[in-house]
Amino acid sequence: MEGNSQPEAEPVLLAYDYDGGSIGRRTSVGGAIAIASQVLKLLIQLGGLAILARLLKPADFGLVAMAATISAFVSLFGDLGLSTATLQRKAVTQTMVSTLFYLGLAVAVTITAAVAALSPLAARFYGDGRIAAIAAGLALAIPLAAAGAQQNALMARGMRWGAIQITSIGGQVAGVAVAVSIAWLTDLGYWALVAQAVAGQSCTLILQWSLCPWRPSLALDVRGTFAEIGFGANVTGFGVANYFHRQIDNVMIGKRWGESELGFYSRAYALIVLPMMVVNNAVGSAVIPLLSRVQDDAAAWRGYFVRALSLTCFGSYCVACVLTVNSHEIIDVLLGPEWDYCGTILFYLALSLFPITPMNAMGWLFISLDRSGRWFRWGLLTSVLFPVAYFAGLGFRSVGVAIAYTLAVAALAVPCIVYATKGTAITAAEIGKAVRAPLLAGAATVAAGLALRPLWQAMPHALALVAGVVATTALFGIVSVALLFIDKEQERQRRLLWSLLTGHPRAVPIDR
Repeated sequence: MEGNSQPEAEPVLLAYDYDGGSIGRRTSVGGAIAIASQVLKLLIQLGGLAILARLLKPADFGLVAMAATISAFVSLFGDLGLSTATLQRKAVTQTMVSTLFYLGLAVAVTITAAVAALSPLAARFYGDGRIAAIAAGLALAIPLAAAGAQQNALMARGMRWGAIQITSIGGQVAGVAVAVSIAWLTDLGYWALVAQAVAGQSCTLILQWSLCPWRPSLALDVRGTFAEIGFGANVTGFGVANYFHRQIDNVMIGKRWGESELGFYSRAYALIVLPMMVVNNAVGSAVIPLLSRVQDDAAAWRGYFVRALSLTCFGSYCVACVLTVNSHEIIDVLLGPEWDYCGTILFYLALSLFPITPMNAMGWLFISLDRSGRWFRWGLLTSVLFPVAYFAGLGFRSVGVAIAYTLAVAALAVPCIVYATKGTAITAAEIGKAVRAPLLAGAATVAAGLALRPLWQAMPHALALVAGVVATTALFGIVSVALLFIDKEQERQRRLLWSLLTGHPRAVPIDR
């Protein structure tokens, strides 16, 4: 950190400050690798889910979702966001990273003990003693994640995208393999899902330490890392506040309607998270290090941000259209006909992806520009508003909660963008221009897809799904290209997208 009198970084740490050429081109390569890897992880996850849905009961998924409510909440404190601080800072030292490593690990171990202590309260709340043991089991993954967080952040600083994806994919494969094996060969039921989380994180940790040669030293300076600790605390604060709209719906549904109802809802919600993983998180993982590097160059920062946002919206909205138009076909093929109710829930949840995609991208802005305090305050606001919306829809079971969630996200999208961009190098109007073409393409595709869906619904389930996915994707592509060339104001958008896809190293400034 600037201004700190810390020891000179060791050579192995300096290697993680990328200086191998065009950062813009390297980021484009990283985004492509991340998206391809996310597609592979999506296929692995869907394959595992399809198998586990046939080996386990909806109630098994519901029980784990109930237990995950407490473990997910406490795990938000994770390493207190200290790995994000390592990623965001323009310069890091061995002393700083080592201090953050030990602090994060200590926090994670404390949190694991806290989950074990609080899990009986969760069991009492739900009236099911099994939840205490499940929550304690899931918490074992928390220190495992913290133990590799700094290695992952350093690899991201060095733009070592291949190594990062190897750790993630390896952990996912290990987790799915362990879960399927337990569910198939034993009668342990929901414990297969607990083992999946712990085994997957264990494999990820082993790979992180194998592929990242950095090791923490005993030279520590807690006082000198106060700024990083404060930054991480704000990031964690947002995560804690954000938890209430990510998890409180599970609490309400589980308490009011029971584990089976929650099992249906949690599987549908898991499917709408996939576009965020495949596109939002993939692009974000590549672009946040880039934006942090150019945070002092307003024109470059603005150009990179808009290009990344445009690509993210096009990709995410395409997947959103596929999920919305083919919701029932996806559920029938993936989970089986007994899960058909899940298709209705998925339909309404998938619509939320249209407003939430640019909202999530505001996180890139908050992190890269060191505005984590504002991010935390926004999270506090949403933590109050979302539970109110959920409560309004709870009387209509999971479908009512899904509708309430989508309406709440739609209502908050514009205020979020205005709040995030205030006082920065980019305006809400520029965000609107970047989002306009993919949003119109998505709306037109959903309307046309729903009108044409009867053409393939009469086919056998698997064939209907293939036909629906191909037709929906083709519709979105055709409409998107047409809009980019029909709308004269989209000329800059075309240049931005082409620049990103070709890895052009120079940021394209945006007219004010």
